[in-house]
Amino acid sequence: MAQFGPIPHGLCVCHRCDNPLCIAVEHLFLGTQQENVADAVRKGRMAKPGPILDVECVAEIKRRLKRGESPARISRALNVAYTRIYDIKRGRTWADVEPTHESAC
Repeated sequence: MAQFGPIPHGLCVCHRCDNPLCIAVEHLFLGTQQENVADAVRKGRMAKPGPILDVECVAEIKRRLKRGESPARISRALNVAYTRIYDIKRGRTWADVEPTHESAC
């Protein structure tokens, strides 16, 4: 706020050099969350966001998990982040979705 004044609603303070210890105000810039994520992907700090999952895809993931397929293999096959598959497996996300009996993804 000292550099830019009040931060407008919907904007984030982003950092050009990505050094957590850096406090140089000239390395800061304002951007949307989407711009901040794009910056992180461009700099290799974050993987490119994968596909948006729907109920049918999650049901397919659960079917494959139930069949004994590894989260890593499902992740590669469906181009979905391993952590998303693992969260589905552990019931952290999509807990209410039941596995399908046939392929849906």
